[in-house]
Parts: sequence; structure tokens; C-alpha cells
Amino acid sequence: MNARRPVLALVPSLCALALLAAPTLAQNGMKQYWLGLLVRGERASEPRDDAAEIQRGHLANIGRLVETGEMLVAGPFGDDGDLRGLFLYDVATEAEAQALADSDPAVAAGRLAVELHPWWGPEVLTQVPALDRRREERVAREAGAAPRGPVADVADAYLALYEQGDLAGLLPWLADDAEFEDPSLAVRGADAVVDALTEAFATLTIERFDFTTAFESGGAHALRAGRVSFTQDGTTVGRPGTTLRFDVPFSVSLRIVDGQVVRHVDSVDTAVYTTQLMAQLAALPEDGHGR
Repeated sequence: MNARRPVLALVPSLCALALLAAPTLAQNGMKQYWLGLLVRGERASEPRDDAAEIQRGHLANIGRLVETGEMLVAGPFGDDGDLRGLFLYDVATEAEAQALADSDPAVAAGRLAVELHPWWGPEVLTQVPALDRRREERVAREAGAAPRGPVADVADAYLALYEQGDLAGLLPWLADDAEFEDPSLAVRGADAVVDALTEAFATLTIERFDFTTAFESGGAHALRAGRVSFTQDGTTVGRPGTTLRFDVPFSVSLRIVDGQVVRHVDSVDTAVYTTQLMAQLAALPEDGHGR
């Protein structure tokens, strides 16, 4: 038996599909999207002091567009060629897709460029429950609908307590089945979240959040991104009697329903943290003690 036969049998139907007119495609459960191919920009090879900040902005912008439902797919290619990755936009016109592409900090800085192409794909791509909800929220916003709740106020009040280390004060703001996640921890349940944070804060102290990006989406999501400064007890890395200081890129994502946080995700740039940690450990005296 020819093992390739099932694959080859698909070719005629795919070729025929490519020749169908747009109205026929729409009648067959297809719709037009805008495919953005990311290529190396004219300034991709230029050294920049703000390269890390541009990359953070690039990722944050992707997150923003995914939350609004205007971007369905985003990701890099695995090789190291001039073609860097792709975006799939769910908007009606090329002008709308171009505006979204231009909003990317990496594109604005010339690190990336986006080639746009109309692409017909299955309409069901937009019917994944989370994506469908985001699309409905975007339509409601464009129609001038009021947000469903004071997400920004809840996020600011919650994060103020978090920054102060008032972990017991977080409890009224957490839903009973709230989830917390960071690079080293994942817990569920309001009491479990507070207990886990209390244990973590026993060895570290947040000095300040310096958020440079604040974004709310769909009446249910809040994102804060920037940097966090904190101290950590050296006991956690085998250096008792020392205090380690860090200032690292940091973001907080909150999902808020009916005025309560149902999901809290912290993201820390672990590469920057590790670099700062190793530099401080190398600078300690031989006995390992110091402040």
C-alpha cells in the first residue's frame, strides 16, 4: 500500500478550494482574515540599549491584541531566517490590519516588518469560546457599551495591598476559587493563595512596583507591566546573613469578575533576575556574609 496516498488524495480538493471565489468560500464556512508575515526589519541588526524594552513591548502588544480578539494567532518560526514569525488578525480591512501591525513596538523601531496578505480560513477559528467572547466584547466596546465593572479600580486597590505586603488584606478581594501562578508556584483557593504568598513574603520584601504599562480589556482583565524592586533573604540561596537586592522586569495579569480577582499571574524576567543574583553572589566575601 502506498502510505502517501491519503495525503495526495487531499491535493485536488485543496487546489479546487484555492480557486473558489470569495462568496463561495464564505458559503462553505470560510472567512477572510489578514495574515501578517514578520520579517527582519531594516534596523534589526543595529545594537540598541533599549532592545529588551522593545521586546517586552512587543510581547505586551501581542497580549493586548489577543485580549481584544483582534489577533487570533501569533508566534515565531523555529529557524533563524529572515522570516521571523506570523500574526493572524481578525479584522475586516487591510487598513485595520496595518494599523495593528504598526502598533507593535518592534515594528515601530524597525526591528521587524510585517507583510500583510488576505487569507481565507475556517470561520470556526473565531468560535473558540474564549476568542468568541473577546470578539463580542470588542463589538460591544465599538458600539459604545459601558464596561461591566470597575476593573481598573479593583486592580489598583488589590495591587496596592500586594505592594505593601498586606497579604491578609487581599482576602476580601479574592474569589473563593481564585488562582495564583508565578514561575515557581501555582495554587487555587483564596486561603491557599494568601498562605502561599505569606510564605513567599517571609523571605522577600517588595520595595516598589514601577508600572509603565496599564491596560484593561473586556471588563474582566487588567494588565500591569514594568519593573519590581525587592529584597530577598540570602538564606534562600544558601547565603544566610545576606540581603540581596533586585530590580527586574515584571508584569501582573489579573482576571476580575464581579469585583473580585479570580486569577492572578505574576511574570518575572528570570534571565535578568539570575544575572543580578549571580553578580551579587560573586561580590560577597569569602565567608558569604554581607549586607
